[in-house]
Amino acid sequence: MDPLVFGDYSHLMKSLIGARLLRFTAEQTHVTNFANDVVNVSYTTDNHANLTTSINGVPAGEKEGINLKGFFAWAIMDNFEWDSALTSRFGLNYVDFTGGLKRYPKLSAKWLTNFLKK
Repeated sequence: MDPLVFGDYSHLMKSLIGARLLRFTAEQTHVTNFANDVVNVSYTTDNHANLTTSINGVPAGEKEGINLKGFFAWAIMDNFEWDSALTSRFGLNYVDFTGGLKRYPKLSAKWLTNFLKK
């Protein structure tokens, strides 16, 4: 995953394989940062992600008369993840942590927007 996430190979892979690894240009490194969003879309549509209709065994929303079919836990923005700091990006919007915290909608945000319009 390192090439997709960081645009380069891990230190371990470099030490084991060395000069036989393909080299990334600056442009390719930039493209791989956005390719990671495609991985996130695949990850969240995997069969391990499921629609939840209850919280701790209690039906969600029905007591208040809300016609809730289910919900997903989702991050709107990339954020700090305890086990991987700022390197994991699960949000719908890319946050540039080094460029003034500018936000850019990811492909997953556009997909969700189109899905919700249906």
